[in-house]
Amino acid sequence: MIRTLIDKLNRWYNSRDSWVQLGVLSGFCLTSLVLLWLAIRYIQFDVRSYNTKVPAYIGRPSGPEFKDSTKHQKQ
Repeated sequence: MIRTLIDKLNRWYNSRDSWVQLGVLSGFCLTSLVLLWLAIRYIQFDVRSYNTKVPAYIGRPSGPEFKDSTKHQKQ
C-alpha cells in the first residue's frame, strides 16, 4: 500500500515540468525548515518557562530556621 502510494507520487512528480518540480521541492524544503524552526522555538520557550518556576534551593528552608521547643528545654 505504501509502495503504491510512493509510486503514484513519483509518477505525478516526474510528469510535471522542471520548473514545477523545482517549485514543489522548494516549497517542501521551506515548509520543513519553518516547521523545524517553530519546533525549536517552542522547545526553547518551554525550557525557559520551566526553569523560572523551579525554586533555587530545593529542600532548604527559605525563611528563618524553625526552633523546636522540645530541643530547647529550660534547665
